[in-house]
Amino acid sequence: MRAVAFILLSFLSLVAVPLSEAHPHNVSIGTAQWINDTQSFEVSIKLSLEDLEEVLIQQTKLKDLTLDGKSKTNEALVKTYALTHLSIKKPDGTLVPAKWIGYEVDDAIAWLYIEFPLGTQALKGHVLRNTLFIDAFEQQVNMINLTKGKQRKTLKFRQRNRTQKLPNW
Repeated sequence: MRAVAFILLSFLSLVAVPLSEAHPHNVSIGTAQWINDTQSFEVSIKLSLEDLEEVLIQQTKLKDLTLDGKSKTNEALVKTYALTHLSIKKPDGTLVPAKWIGYEVDDAIAWLYIEFPLGTQALKGHVLRNTLFIDAFEQQVNMINLTKGKQRKTLKFRQRNRTQKLPNW
């Protein structure tokens, strides 16, 4: 019986590996925490460092790029990319001015930090757009966990839904 189970599991692992590589899933996870004092969202996003480097190489046509969190030139590339693909619109359609805090590299992860000062407690009508990696990877999913006090909501962004309304908290 053990031999049959071993053979079956071995066969399944051989079949499953190529299937998982045929349809890669890329995921970014972020948090947006509401700060009452400044009436803003502080956003931190966790990305695959390899994917970020790949996207920036494709975008800039550089032959090679290594993000280490220290080069000001590379930080400018990351900042431009991040602020192009992550934004909040006010109910009147104007963009909330984003404040770039910075980024850091931790092993194979890049952390991006951005602040969005809304200037109001009312979130109704504000729209968050997150298209990080969406044009580069077909199965990309971006998740942002919003918190305002004890209230929490997770927003998911994909190819077909690149924007989400902020909750009416």
